[in-house]
Amino acid sequence: MASEREYISQMDGESQRKDKLLKGLELDFAASENARRRLHNQVMELKGNIRVFCRVRPFMSSDAKNGDTPSELILRTSGDRPQMVINQAAAAGGKNQKPQEHAFEMDNIFMHDASQEKIFEEIEPLLQSVMDGYRLCIFAYGQTGSGKTHTMEGCTKNGSLDEQRGVVPRALESIIKIRDRMQTCGWDVNLEASALEIYNEVIRDLLGEDDKKKLDVQQDTKGEASVKGLSSWPVASEGEIYELLRMASKRRETASTCHNQVSSRSHSVLQIKVVMKHKQHKETRRGILNLIDLAGSEKVTAQHDDKAFKEAQNINKSLSALLGVISALAAKSKHVPFRDSKLTHLLSSSLSGDGKALMFANVSPRMGHVPETLSTLRFAQSVNAVQLGTGKMKEKE
Repeated sequence: MASEREYISQMDGESQRKDKLLKGLELDFAASENARRRLHNQVMELKGNIRVFCRVRPFMSSDAKNGDTPSELILRTSGDRPQMVINQAAAAGGKNQKPQEHAFEMDNIFMHDASQEKIFEEIEPLLQSVMDGYRLCIFAYGQTGSGKTHTMEGCTKNGSLDEQRGVVPRALESIIKIRDRMQTCGWDVNLEASALEIYNEVIRDLLGEDDKKKLDVQQDTKGEASVKGLSSWPVASEGEIYELLRMASKRRETASTCHNQVSSRSHSVLQIKVVMKHKQHKETRRGILNLIDLAGSEKVTAQHDDKAFKEAQNINKSLSALLGVISALAAKSKHVPFRDSKLTHLLSSSLSGDGKALMFANVSPRMGHVPETLSTLRFAQSVNAVQLGTGKMKEKE
């Protein structure tokens, strides 16, 4: 009997020792995870909380059919950072007939032969920040027909097997993979997706059934901007990703324009909200990923009918508001005009405080598009000059 009690006592002691060891390992793991999170964020901040990539689309047979020729776009890599160099022909009748060279520094530049996979390789590390509880915004900017939708959405007919799928589906696939890894480490991770378009400054729900429902951007007491009443869908698998993308794509406003036969005439925003809770450590993280395909900028001309004229005006107005916000951030202004458009109001959380943003400056290789290309690259350079701080930037009422 005594030996039995002694044996039970030894087992209890061994169990307590193992429990203590396990708790110690769990604490060590939590500490190492927090250190990884902190170091990863430091690396991202050193690279810049706002980064700008430039992408040149290929010169296509349809460009030649329109009587256009390739422009002189050159990638220069001799300095510390890559430069996009473009030569602009001298104005007719001017004294100086030499082409004028313009050079723009970017964080990364992808020429016409860059694959969708190669581009995403440069983006993927940023997605860890979302799962670490930060806000990330990735958006494509450029004139109509410069390849924004190809960059962001690409071809998704064959799902994850399609090599031409763009940033949006690849980013969601990566988020799913990171979620799976986190769940093996004790995290409970919930993903919810929303999709909207901003068309003529009106917000439409791309995953809801009520087209007449009035939606607007609101801010909560913590300053987080969101669209109240916007429908959201849980995302649990890769198959659900592509079903959501198909639903949103069908409902997006498209129309023929003077410059592009099938051009997106709205800003499209896909938002992923992530809530992560660790069962043992009682830690909660919330991350947000905004993936945005901006409407193409274009000059308003007499060729536009009344509908297209209004569309172009509203598009250019919201893009100008985005430029105003970027300029204010670059100047470290006390007042940042986030509320000048629905788009900038929605992005206010990602473009302030410890939010992170990546902009694609998409440009056309056509000679006839050089003025618009220069405009896009100048805007991109303005964005590249912005450095976000660590505190929240509040807008004056």
